[in-house]
Amino acid sequence: MNSQEIRLTIDSLFLEIGIFLSHAIWRFRTRHVRREAEAAGKTFDEYLSRKSEQASESNSQLGKRTDTPSQELGPHEQVDSGSCQKDFEDLEKGSR
Repeated sequence: MNSQEIRLTIDSLFLEIGIFLSHAIWRFRTRHVRREAEAAGKTFDEYLSRKSEQASESNSQLGKRTDTPSQELGPHEQVDSGSCQKDFEDLEKGSR
């Protein structure tokens, strides 16, 4: 084996290890969902599909949109557009 082949083998090994670790982390993070699916007698995909449908139904009953994330701001994050406009005008005049 020449140095290029050794380097390619090492690179492939690291990629395979990364894929394995990624899968192990995913399995660890979803272990509770897999247990619930097994207890319900369903596959992981069937269980998640049903949970997703239920969430969509409950959101639609509450009048929430499910196709986009919520854009609501908390009270501490609300922006007063009047003060922003004034700040912008002050910057344009060069008063700051």
